[in-house]
Amino acid sequence: MKLALIALFLLSIEWLPAQQQKEIFSFNQYKEKVIELPDPIVRASLHGPFNHIQVLDGRAHGSAIGFSNDRYLVIENTLPILEDYLNRSLGLQQPGDTTTQLVIFIKKLWVTQQLELKRKEWYSGMMLIAECFFKEGDNYFPAFRYDTSFVNSRDTLVTLNIIKDAPLLVDISLQGLMNKITSWNNNGAHHQKNAMSFTAINQYYEDQFRHPVMEDSIMRKGVYLSFEEFKNNKPSIAEFSVRKGKETDELYIKDAGGKDIIDRDLWGYCDGKNYYIRADESYFPLVRIGNTFYLNGSKDFTRRYTTNYAPAVIGAGANVISGGLPYYPVRGVTYRIYLFPYQLDMESGKIY
Repeated sequence: MKLALIALFLLSIEWLPAQQQKEIFSFNQYKEKVIELPDPIVRASLHGPFNHIQVLDGRAHGSAIGFSNDRYLVIENTLPILEDYLNRSLGLQQPGDTTTQLVIFIKKLWVTQQLELKRKEWYSGMMLIAECFFKEGDNYFPAFRYDTSFVNSRDTLVTLNIIKDAPLLVDISLQGLMNKITSWNNNGAHHQKNAMSFTAINQYYEDQFRHPVMEDSIMRKGVYLSFEEFKNNKPSIAEFSVRKGKETDELYIKDAGGKDIIDRDLWGYCDGKNYYIRADESYFPLVRIGNTFYLNGSKDFTRRYTTNYAPAVIGAGANVISGGLPYYPVRGVTYRIYLFPYQLDMESGKIY
């Protein structure tokens, strides 16, 4: 009877099919959606030491600006569009005399249904990170960094439609950036930091992506305990094995006695052919595109408990249900993962 109950309990653990198979990421799996920004609302002309804003790219990959379920979002001619939008909104001139400018490097511009800001929670929303320099002649003075994220929790009453609302989200983030520009301009402290050359600035951004994992020709097989080990292409554990499941994977390493043990506190691993990152009790393959990696992965591994009933012997403390037959309640667990396209943040090691 005990063996029968155990067997029935195991059968009650149901694995629902994932939305997608754990396949290697490709942009070809998604449709392109072009996002068009609304016409800018012209503010009062900005009177400051510069007459133009120049927008340059400091992103790891400049193609997509985010994902919906089955689409990737793009702004065609992203940098010229953003530059024109900011200049027109602030009443600034088109480039003529470029002696004095505010130069903005866009480090992150991302709209998504899966923006994680808190552990174990995901939101839809927008991220914008920009680093700004005041250019005077050949000198570039660090001005300010603008870093903002705003989200819509799945628990709120109003739900963002990423496809429909992406232009509004980008517009709101740019309005915030312009508020920062206006505040900095009114402050008047434009030369507080040491001047840099454009060559030095450009080198700074290039160095941010010069990691051994990007430049080495050999993919070193092993387990990464941290993101730093991954970036440096130096896995600290050479001997390991992986048992892959439909939804979850188990990675085994050797303990001090040579016994295989499961370690769930790992960043990822390399099998000599592909890199894998751990997320939601599983390992997902990473694909190098530009100066970063993409994946089809999961942040939303869910468990739902169910109750089934196993036949029992009368008088053994069983419950009586339909038909007057005695049954034992047997608790089961239903698991499901929700796969979504993500980009790896090469500064933090997180996916977004």
